[in-house]
Amino acid sequence: MKKFFLISFLILLNTSQSIGSERFIPLELFTGGDIREDTEIKFTNANLVFGEKKRKKIVGPENWKNPQTGEL
Repeated sequence: MKKFFLISFLILLNTSQSIGSERFIPLELFTGGDIREDTEIKFTNANLVFGEKKRKKIVGPENWKNPQTGEL
């Protein structure tokens, strides 16, 4: 039983160290643009149609207007 707890503790310790690492997923992966080498997020224009029957589309960025205040 002690071996089980020791092994469990070591596994948890090992996985907790890997949780802290960060990975950058480029926005262009979702928008279909050319993937750049830097890690700065730039909202580039997107107009992408995809899917088996071309029913899915990504368009943007669009300005959002607050429905309550009317502010952009």
